Amino acid sequence: YKRQQQALPITDSLYAETLDGLAWLDKKLGIYSEAVLYGQKAVTSLESLYGRNAEGLIRVLCNLSGNLSEMARLNEATDIVLRALAIAEKVHGPNHIEVSRCLNTLAIVFKKRKLFKKAEPVYERALKIREKTLGSDHVLVSHSLNNLANLYYKLKKYKEAEQMYLRSSVIIKSIYGENHPYFSQSRYSLGKLLSAHGRKNKALNYLYEAYNTSVQIYGANHPLTKKIHIKI
Repeated sequence: YKRQQQALPITDSLYAETLDGLAWLDKKLGIYSEAVLYGQKAVTSLESLYGRNAEGLIRVLCNLSGNLSEMARLNEATDIVLRALAIAEKVHGPNHIEVSRCLNTLAIVFKKRKLFKKAEPVYERALKIREKTLGSDHVLVSHSLNNLANLYYKLKKYKEAEQMYLRSSVIIKSIYGENHPYFSQSRYSLGKLLSAHGRKNKALNYLYEAYNTSVQIYGANHPLTKKIHIKI
């Protein structure tokens, strides 16, 4: 990526794509300061090529917002993702999958800012868009359901959280089967929720499912397996 960046003129569209790729790699490595710098350069490059409201900016701005939020630069992250959302709605209309991407990023930033009430309708809107555009059994719908469940738990809406976790778990099981990390995590989330509210027997059923899956995938000594075992 770095060699390609150095070889390309800044007026080449691949230059911005390469910068965004470098930002993605640094994010994976946890080097968020570098990821932000590359993201900002990618934004500047795309703006110079296509203008400030170009479709190509949507994903890059969302990624930049996510990296800023990891650095606790939450006001900047909010401004950046709101800009991405405005572009997405202008280019695609209010119910496009790219809009749901922006909404999901915005809700994450709100959660980091402890603005749980503000995050709730944003996550709910993202879920509705994904259900409408992708169908009710798509993996991205399961991710949205899980996001909402986690938020409902924070808001002490435990019944709603359970319903979201259950729906998410059913989708994950139908796509990946029972021997998948997503399935183990979904069962663990359900078990933890029910255990915290006195429904021990049902909670144990979910926790044992999560534990057995985790043992098969990772082994008994993996941190996730141990975390689940503590709850049993």
